[in-house]
Amino acid sequence: MGWWDVGAMDGDTPLDIVGRYGQLVELECDYDADKDTLYGFAFTQEMINQQLPRLYECALSGEYDKEIWGQVLGVLIMHYGACMPREIREHILDSIEEDPWKLEGDEPRVAAMRDFGLVVESYPALGGDPVRIKVSGLFEVDTEKLLPPELLVQ
Repeated sequence: MGWWDVGAMDGDTPLDIVGRYGQLVELECDYDADKDTLYGFAFTQEMINQQLPRLYECALSGEYDKEIWGQVLGVLIMHYGACMPREIREHILDSIEEDPWKLEGDEPRVAAMRDFGLVVESYPALGGDPVRIKVSGLFEVDTEKLLPPELLVQ
């Protein structure tokens, strides 16, 4: 499917990367889980803090779209209120700065990455309250593009 919107998690690649991070920490995807999941993977703050060196190493060695791996790691950390040490924060911010789509000058992507970067910069190093990054669902975006504005429910 590719990308359906401009946010850090608004495409197939970030969702695939969440799956790879889940596999790394031996999680199974379960969309029906009764717990807080990130795209079906029930990470926890403790798990992320414990596995952060492995997750970071995975982000550094991402096989494709290396910038996206760092962005997804940032979303994962903040989603669960996990720790974000300086070295990892710098990697996430570099991933945002080096985003190829942003560097092409696509204004909506530039704005989305700027806003995401501000959230990362202000996130506490020791973690804390979870921060949920806005995600545009594929069907929401498709509906908005296919239907005339007067037919959309606001």
